[in-house]
This record gives sequence, C-alpha cells and structure tokens, in this order.
Amino acid sequence: MALNRWLYALPLVLPTALMLRAWALQAPVGAFIEEIASQGRYVLKNGTSVPIQTSVFGIPILDKAFSPLAIIFSPLAFYEDPRAWWQCVVFLTDGASIGTLLMFESLRNANQGTLFQA
Repeated sequence: MALNRWLYALPLVLPTALMLRAWALQAPVGAFIEEIASQGRYVLKNGTSVPIQTSVFGIPILDKAFSPLAIIFSPLAFYEDPRAWWQCVVFLTDGASIGTLLMFESLRNANQGTLFQA
C-alpha cells in the first residue's frame, strides 16, 4: 500500500532532484550579497553605479529580510551578465516548481483541518 502511494507521488517529487542544484549556489551568492550590501550599490561592467534600495517597507525587520532579494535579482534587472541572468531565471522557475509541489500537497485529504490545507 505504501509502495503504491510512493510510486504515484514519484512524478511530483522527482523534479525536486533537479531543483537541488540551487542549494549549491548558496556559497557564491552569499559573498556577492555581502559585497554589494557593504557598498550599497551595484556597479555595472561599464562603470555605471546603481544604488540598491534597502528600505522598501519602512519596517526594519522586513527591510532587512527582503533587501537581499533586490541584490540577488539585480543581474536579472540589468542584464549585465548573461550567466547571472540565466541563474536568476532558473531560480525563479525552481521556486515556482516548489510552490506548485507544495500546492499539490496541500490539496491532499490528509491535510484537511490543518494549516497546510489550501
């Protein structure tokens, strides 16, 4: 019985193996975020300096939590480095895939009456 459920879930869980490559990018991105955050600006290859807005909500806890996102996705906005642009796009698609899997899981009958129910 449990094996049958596992086999039915395999097509939904198998894509997560492809998403694990995003975890390997944590170390290089961490240094990138710290460098740009300390400077307070993103410098393009042509020398143009773009300030990074660190206060969006006006609530310090939220600003501190979400300001790294502005730094992470700056290559996507400026299209300066094609490899970084594709990395950001892949990250967004991986995030959408994970969100879809969580949505499918929340629709199961086992989650009725819990916080995980959609």
